[in-house]
Amino acid sequence: CLLPLAMANNRSKDTSEEEAEAWLQLLLDMLPALPARQLLDEVVPLALSKGQVNEPVLQRVSCCRLLGAMAPLLAPADVSSRCASHLLAACQDTDYVVRIAAAQQLPALSRALGPAAVVSQVLPELTELLEDDEGQVRVCGLSGLVVLVDLLPSYLRKAKLLPLVRRHMQPLELALPLQRALAAAFPQLLAAIQDDLEPSDAGLLYGCFRHLAARADAELRRTCALGLPALMGAPLPGSSACYLHDTWTDLAADHDPLVRAAIASSFHLAACSVAPTDACRLLRRPLVTLLRDSCPEVRHALLPGLGETLQVLAGVDDMHKEGVAADVHQALLALSAGLGNNWRSQQQLAEALHALPGLLGVDIIADHWAPYAFTLLLSGAAAVKPAAAACLGKLLRNCRKERPRTDLYCRIIRELAWGRSCFARLAYIQVCAAALPIFSSRWVKEHVLEGVLEMLSDEVPNVRLAALGLLPALKQTIRLPEDVEQLEQLTSAMTILMTDNDRDVSYAARSVHDTFKRTPLRVTGGSGLMELSGSMTGGSDVAAADKAKEEAEQTEMEFAKDEMEKLRIEWCSTGPERRSRRAAAGMTTGDGSSSNNNSGSGGSSSSSSSHGPMRKSNSRGKMDSHIG
Repeated sequence: CLLPLAMANNRSKDTSEEEAEAWLQLLLDMLPALPARQLLDEVVPLALSKGQVNEPVLQRVSCCRLLGAMAPLLAPADVSSRCASHLLAACQDTDYVVRIAAAQQLPALSRALGPAAVVSQVLPELTELLEDDEGQVRVCGLSGLVVLVDLLPSYLRKAKLLPLVRRHMQPLELALPLQRALAAAFPQLLAAIQDDLEPSDAGLLYGCFRHLAARADAELRRTCALGLPALMGAPLPGSSACYLHDTWTDLAADHDPLVRAAIASSFHLAACSVAPTDACRLLRRPLVTLLRDSCPEVRHALLPGLGETLQVLAGVDDMHKEGVAADVHQALLALSAGLGNNWRSQQQLAEALHALPGLLGVDIIADHWAPYAFTLLLSGAAAVKPAAAACLGKLLRNCRKERPRTDLYCRIIRELAWGRSCFARLAYIQVCAAALPIFSSRWVKEHVLEGVLEMLSDEVPNVRLAALGLLPALKQTIRLPEDVEQLEQLTSAMTILMTDNDRDVSYAARSVHDTFKRTPLRVTGGSGLMELSGSMTGGSDVAAADKAKEEAEQTEMEFAKDEMEKLRIEWCSTGPERRSRRAAAGMTTGDGSSSNNNSGSGGSSSSSSSHGPMRKSNSRGKMDSHIG
């Protein structure tokens, strides 16, 4: 019922321009739903009637739009016989607006006709459009050229299109709109013709791009900056990413902040495409420049991919790594100092710091970046704290020296797990949560399990509530039959939390309980994971990954025995104070009953009183603690 109405209004000559555009758009939207026969019998004649020479300009433009929209919907023979000649004739129209409309439809027409017809019919018209006196027409012609490059086979590209492309690689002869269009099309164009080029073409093409990137027009330079990483990632035959190094460095220091932001937003993409041998030379100076940039837009663009960039720089050779590390470290300090209270930037920087152990020395990280992560964790915004906790966990795991690693571990225990502020203990739980996927099950049981159980008996309901969410993940670390005691502790804690006097804690415990029950257990010597029903399911990949983590930790996660012994003694001496605080809050310490929540003491107090959450160090210098 809509088609006759749309057809009638498109034939009408009494409608305003706005009304005519609305009815034309309605008809264009309906075309894909119409059968081919109806298109040929009704819509094609309407379009051709609008394209007569004596019709107004807007009517001839409508003809081009209709014919172009129908081309993909009709058979190639019908397109060739009914549409192609009229649309190609419009490319020679006396009004440039009509020529623009016709040029915009050439990609659709080319796809419908096929390579042979494109070369014989479309390419001659496209060549003339590229030489048109009107700049906008030439811009549309350039867009059509990029599409044709993808459509034609290699031998036709070499014979017909490459000469045309080479002819337009003279940027000084092009008007500004065409320069902008060429810069935007450069990555796609070069990707399409890359395999057909001669080694001598690299200098011509890259020279054209460098000229475009050095022009005075800021929008043109921004366009070049956005396309530059793609060009660096796919060097042309006979060239390398070094061809564009000067352009890359100049745009990173451009006086226009939006140009620098465009480079910063794709810096990690370019970094990942650079060979390790070239990383220092190509990335060092631009990265330091952008890290020290005071413009907020540049910082916001650089930070999301900073971690990937730092990982690439971590792979530079030892000869240059010290210098790179010193420059990047100072630039990062300047960046962190300039973030102020911008929590989004702080969050992104914290997420990037996990890559520092591969680049910076252990002492620098211990003196500057571990304290920075602590500051964000304790005083940052709520959205920043998970990223800071994950950063601390990764810095701990990747610390390559025993003493700094032990100092960081002990600080987490003393300032977070034993902190008098509930916010510190909540931060400790976040560190535990971040540690679970990083460390092996054995390490988690030795250094996390007792600590979480201790938090479950905390006098602050929010601390118990936060620790509650870790119980299903902790259950996944259990291996039967050797971990029966730990499983009983977890189960008892879960049961007691369900009857906690705090309404929110008990409600959350009941919600988590079903997940906790269904969490599978690992069985020593078994073929997988044991479900709640007792059946075994596949888990060999998980077990193998966990075993690999455990083997790596045996040599990479040693702790200094003297410091760990001090920590154990300190734990024992401060235990009565913590128990008295819990008792003052209405919690018992060992009888399994409580007027508030006794999950930690009732579920694991007998174990804690006999062994303590920190046991004596084992043969590897480790000791059980309550840390993640």
